[in-house]
Amino acid sequence: MVCRLKRTLYGLRQAPRAWHTRLKEELGNFEFVASFADAALFSGVVNRERVYLIVWVDDILIAARRAERIAKVKAHLAEKFDVRDLGEATYFLGMELSRDREARTLKLTQKKLTGELLARHGPWGHWRATQACRRRHTGRRRFGVVRYLAGTGEAGITFGGSDEVLEGFCDADFAGDADTRRSTTGYVFLMFGGAVSWSSRLQPTVAASTVEAEYLSAAQAVKEALWFRKLGGDLGLDLGTVQIYCDNQGAIRLLKHIGCFRIASQRSKHIDVIHHFARERVARKEVGFAYCRTEDMKADILTKALAPGKFLKCKSEIGVA
Repeated sequence: MVCRLKRTLYGLRQAPRAWHTRLKEELGNFEFVASFADAALFSGVVNRERVYLIVWVDDILIAARRAERIAKVKAHLAEKFDVRDLGEATYFLGMELSRDREARTLKLTQKKLTGELLARHGPWGHWRATQACRRRHTGRRRFGVVRYLAGTGEAGITFGGSDEVLEGFCDADFAGDADTRRSTTGYVFLMFGGAVSWSSRLQPTVAASTVEAEYLSAAQAVKEALWFRKLGGDLGLDLGTVQIYCDNQGAIRLLKHIGCFRIASQRSKHIDVIHHFARERVARKEVGFAYCRTEDMKADILTKALAPGKFLKCKSEIGVA
């Protein structure tokens, strides 16, 4: 027997989309609009003050400077939906949120998820993990990662201060993958003293030189910086020219000087055009690139295994403690 539904049922494939459409409609009636950078972020003005909502299916996090504004949004949602007020946020999307109001800091941890992982795999292993695993390994290699998590379960990212400047660091190794000889791109963006975005992944093509590997890494960092500029606009932040640091002078020259490709054409003319948009964004002053020494490169932790001292230094510099 086949039945035609007149409304969406819980558990159907289209149910999450139908719920989001309904929620977006009601928030629109309350003059909240969705962000162009992230459809799960809504913003609106309540009593001449900006209020933000972060939505994950039916879990909603509300942020504002004053509790009265938050209460008004809760009251509006309670009129339209069956809601459950959980009070001040302490857990959201697998992250514990802990605030130190005197120090004006916010720390994000994942102790619960780490505990669940340890319970699933057990406290075995005797090897330290300093690099992400790219393949599905079993046995002691996997337990090395679990062992590391067991010793760092309390670690998290701490945000604090009033510095609204967004800065990025991009790096790459060279032919680090033994099978494909592809390089690894790593970048991290910092704001308010902690990492707000990071990535570590193999590059789509084999780089023929360290300059090319760093150049491809910079192109990926530029994409993320442009997204942050869009998100910052939705949050009322003027990020201006986003500064990105790179430890390769050759890559910086390629990014800053469009004409230099004629000079180095034999070494760089094969680079795919999709990566050259980064130079255009630099010319528009949407992003800027500056040199930093390799020992000061905070994204180094995302491209290769490091010595313990350098590993701990990079962790601290991106706000992980």
